[in-house]
Amino acid sequence: MTLSNKKSEECTLDCYEEWSEDSKYYRGQVTAMPGCPSFLLLQWTLLLEGRALDLEKILSGHYSTIINPEQAQPLGKEFEIVLSQPTPMHKVKTYGDWSVTTDLWVDALSFIMPWKESELCGYKRYISSFFVDVHYSLHSRIIDFDRACRLKIEGQKFLRFDSINEFR
Repeated sequence: MTLSNKKSEECTLDCYEEWSEDSKYYRGQVTAMPGCPSFLLLQWTLLLEGRALDLEKILSGHYSTIINPEQAQPLGKEFEIVLSQPTPMHKVKTYGDWSVTTDLWVDALSFIMPWKESELCGYKRYISSFFVDVHYSLHSRIIDFDRACRLKIEGQKFLRFDSINEFR
């Protein structure tokens, strides 16, 4: 689906406005659709509200093997013991980590807003080009730059991910 930049911007803003009113309802609608990408529920909520996602939570969720992190055992009328398993936190440190999480993010956002797929793929190519040009010891700075770009778009939803001049 291809839309003009103006029409894409309008559709995006309209969706965020509607979805933000009851993001839990829309999250349920989206996650029940056939072909819905596997994604953490909280991250779906953030996507539907137009907020920046936490790539480290996406990465941790992608590699998580925990089904039920919390177990409760009753010990009488008003007592129970609750045991929580520590959830490993995977940090986004390398191009590989960033690429995996960005692919998951692009898939999820493109699923709910198919007109943004080309824009998001262009953004990924733009950020990826920095990883090629910079020594791996500086990759954390590129990841920070990406985070800053996503936060800027969260605050100014009329911006597009392919508005590269806005990120300089």
